[in-house]
Amino acid sequence: MLDEGAQQRQDIIRRMVEQRGMRAQLRSGSLITGQMFVAFDFFPSAPKVKVDWSREVPELPVVPSTVSDIEAKITGIIAKLDKLPLEAISADLTKVLAALSQTLEDASKAVNRIDSDVTPGLKSTLEGLRGTISAVDRTLNNTDATLVGKDAPAQQDLRDALQEIARAARSLRVLTDFLERHPEALLRGKTEENP
Repeated sequence: MLDEGAQQRQDIIRRMVEQRGMRAQLRSGSLITGQMFVAFDFFPSAPKVKVDWSREVPELPVVPSTVSDIEAKITGIIAKLDKLPLEAISADLTKVLAALSQTLEDASKAVNRIDSDVTPGLKSTLEGLRGTISAVDRTLNNTDATLVGKDAPAQQDLRDALQEIARAARSLRVLTDFLERHPEALLRGKTEENP
């Protein structure tokens, strides 16, 4: 027989589960570390259930986890990255950089011709422009090497990070599957019956 306080707590939980749709759900706390937590939330459209209070440890109902959705989305992103025509983009960018370099050379020659005919104030402005054009040219050449080159470090780092996230998501899926089959493991830990 339950004392009055325990009976009140049991009635509150019963109303929350049976009338308002409170369910437990396994959620990801961090994709990087793989940390998971059990969240209690209300799912009004969840099927109606009744809690069996005659058991020594009552089981609260659960809803499926969304971790598998995250894993599928990450795998899709990696597949899309693999399909990008990075070599064609690199070739096009190289052509654009060559054309820009030629344009900059022509502009520099024109500036040199104009230098002798312009006023001193305009001459200093044009020298500043020449420095800016030079800096842009160097930046574009560096961008080609670091972002779209065949072994560009930025691309490799991004690919490695996404593959690591995909591996973490697969690990989360294994844990989620186990906890969906054995939710009591959250309260009791692993038993020898459930290795």
